[in-house]
Amino acid sequence: MQIVLGIGTTILAILLSVWLAYKYAKSYVDSTHFVCPYCQTAFKLSKLDFMFALKTGVQNERIVTCPYCGCRGKMTLFND
Repeated sequence: MQIVLGIGTTILAILLSVWLAYKYAKSYVDSTHFVCPYCQTAFKLSKLDFMFALKTGVQNERIVTCPYCGCRGKMTLFND
């Protein structure tokens, strides 16, 4: 019985973590955008792309790829 309770608790914790990560990404994606330093085009990432975008160590900066010109590099998040 304890094994079933342990597995159930673990599954609940994993589902809660995934749900919180989704809500976090959704709040950021809905309220921010990136501007490409080369073509000056503003764009938004999908939730999945935002969750896996590499951080640079600088606040509000990620390593992303511009969907318009293909430039990959450090880009700053701007609030909408």
